[in-house]
Amino acid sequence: NCSANLRSKEAEWCSQVEIMAEEINEYKLQLQRKEAALKEVELELENFHSSTAKMILEYEEISVMFLVLSRTVSEAQSRLANVKDEQIKDEKREEKSYSVLIEQR
Repeated sequence: NCSANLRSKEAEWCSQVEIMAEEINEYKLQLQRKEAALKEVELELENFHSSTAKMILEYEEISVMFLVLSRTVSEAQSRLANVKDEQIKDEKREEKSYSVLIEQR
């Protein structure tokens, strides 16, 4: 009777150990899948950081180019205004010279 009880308990424990071993294996598989998913997310995050850094550099380059372009346009406008002023002065001198020539006739 005692021996039968021990065998029964042993069989029960063996069954529980098998169930636990299966559960442990399932948990290991789940953990491996989650670790793989985590690595994918980490890689994606690295890519986002890299893209962000590149975009920041591009933005800074564009900002510098815009600043240079703005200054160039401003200088060109200033030169154009100077040329127009000189042209007006030249036209007035020519008109004056023309008037003097006409008066001398």
